[in-house]
Amino acid sequence: MIDERFKLINSNIIKLCNKEVELIITKPSFIALPPHLHRSVLVDVISIRQAYNKLCNICNKTADFYGVPLLFTLIYNSILFMNALYIGIIAHIGMNEPLLIEEIIQGVIVVWFVTQFVILTSYVSKIINQSEETPIIINALMSRCTFDVKIERELLNFLHELSFRKVKFTSCDIISIDRSFLATITDKVVIYLIILIQFRIGITKK
Repeated sequence: MIDERFKLINSNIIKLCNKEVELIITKPSFIALPPHLHRSVLVDVISIRQAYNKLCNICNKTADFYGVPLLFTLIYNSILFMNALYIGIIAHIGMNEPLLIEEIIQGVIVVWFVTQFVILTSYVSKIINQSEETPIIINALMSRCTFDVKIERELLNFLHELSFRKVKFTSCDIISIDRSFLATITDKVVIYLIILIQFRIGITKK
């Protein structure tokens, strides 16, 4: 729902000039708005700006509300995920002989956790990308259209706010929930697996 609302905001910004605006501009053309449309566009800009700010507040409140349970869930799932991988690797290199049903269960756990992490981070990344497109669209709009001074001032103020207001989802401001989270958790899991396997090999040799 948040992603769709950001898309709607961006599409409404594009329509401010009564013309679709390409994000990559090769031959800029300047389009002057009729005077009677200036006030209407100004109201639209103010409404869009307020809607964007409210949507950012919703994102922050959502992240705050789910921060603590999400943190514990991520830690718990990461431990189970690492344990499942550990058991599977130990069985694969012949240091353990678990039952077939155990191997299947561990495989299902690994696939389930990977799917959860990918879906979560993908949706968050889509929302962040949509929010980051807003200043690009506004800059493209201002370069293609000639606005009234008041409208231009309002758009510049909107851009100024966007430079400080960044949409982000974190778990208690500790873990950033985006695609970088996948790289971080992969690094950590690999490091701990290497330590555990080396420890297991050392015990086996003794």
